[in-house]
Amino acid sequence: MIQVNSRKPMRLHRSVIPMKLWIRRSVLLPALLIGSTAKASAQEQAALAEVYDYTVDGMHAFDADRPDEALSKFAAAYAIMKLPAIALFMARAEAKLGHLVAAMALCDQALQLEDGVGDAEVQQKAREEAKAERDALAQRVPRLVANVSGTAEETVIFRIDTVPVAPSALRAGLPVDPGKHSLSAQVGNQKKELDIALLERDRKTISFSFELPPPPFSPSTKVHLPEALLPEQSPLRTAGWVSLGIGGAALAVWGTTGLWALAKSRELDKGQPWGVDNCASASDSGNCNDYRHLRTVSAIGFYTGLAGIATGTTLLILAREVTPKPRGNVRKLDASFGLGGFALQGTF
Repeated sequence: MIQVNSRKPMRLHRSVIPMKLWIRRSVLLPALLIGSTAKASAQEQAALAEVYDYTVDGMHAFDADRPDEALSKFAAAYAIMKLPAIALFMARAEAKLGHLVAAMALCDQALQLEDGVGDAEVQQKAREEAKAERDALAQRVPRLVANVSGTAEETVIFRIDTVPVAPSALRAGLPVDPGKHSLSAQVGNQKKELDIALLERDRKTISFSFELPPPPFSPSTKVHLPEALLPEQSPLRTAGWVSLGIGGAALAVWGTTGLWALAKSRELDKGQPWGVDNCASASDSGNCNDYRHLRTVSAIGFYTGLAGIATGTTLLILAREVTPKPRGNVRKLDASFGLGGFALQGTF
């Protein structure tokens, strides 16, 4: 960008401006856009002339309803010398093309630029007009809002016309040019797309719903167990519970076989005479032999059950008296689950 060190820029003479452009006040700014100085070098004078030519050509194209060509000319001038008035001309061309978002951005640039070598009065007027036109564009530009459910918003990748967009911008209402657009939202392998048509001043809200499976357990997944669930490591306690289990199972066998033996005995009573010790005397020797076997098994289950219950109770009493209580020393126990099993880790 060319910098000219002069606080007294001179306006270009209006005789070099086409009469059509001079009469229309709305296009008067190119004539007063650039200042010149007697101390400017030949290279600087050439740059100023080039900016002026691009600007005037751009105004001709804009006036002839060729906004594409006008924007190209203004952009060429802006690349050489960034002045508020040129930024304003570019914003007007973008707005005429329907690019309201780009026009708003150029108006913002015009508000931030300094006079440079341009005429101070003209550049100030350009900033004032840029502010007014920027406010008008903000009322015209459509807004797009996107909401998601089923997953955290920060995990979603949004794109508008293949361009990534921050979720926070869509939540607040993203300015979008009028026309047709494609909006997509993606989480992992799930992708949802939607075509949207927006008119000026529209405000549309789009909702995306995702159904994601819960994450699998991994070795780093920890479950904190309360101290009340901490196991007491005592061999006597373990043996006691095993004995109680065996005793209970044996008593169950006693009860089942006892009832079965009683049923067999009643059948044999109907076919008298018969003797328990001599089944040959019974009318039904098969049922007699079954009765004898069931009675023997029932007796074994009964005495085994009693012994198991008595042994288990004794061992549990001894374990309670002998085993120290470690719960007061245990601070934390973590259980880690994974595909290969689980592990316990405690702090003592």
